[in-house]
Order: sequence, then C-alpha cells, then structure tokens
Amino acid sequence: MIPDIDKQALRTFYTIHSTDQEDIEATVIHVYVDIYNEMKRRISESSRRK
Repeated sequence: MIPDIDKQALRTFYTIHSTDQEDIEATVIHVYVDIYNEMKRRISESSRRK
C-alpha cells in the first residue's frame, strides 16, 4: 500500500455503520500513518548510518 512506510507506523481500526437500506451494515476500515513516529524512526536510522 505505502511501500516506504514501516508497518509499525500504520494504525488501523474498523467501525460498523448502518445504511439507508434495511438489514445492511457497512464496515469501514480506517488506516492512518503515525507521521510523527515515522519521522522519528527515519531520523534515528539516518543518524545511525552517519
């Protein structure tokens, strides 16, 4: 999905919502990237290499 993002920076959860149609529910999967922790990880990796 996002090739250069460490999987530890990904956060996921899901919610179930009712729809306008009877007896049908929608499951929404939420995915977000923890940018702050991803940037800290990249900075620390860069520091180790130098």
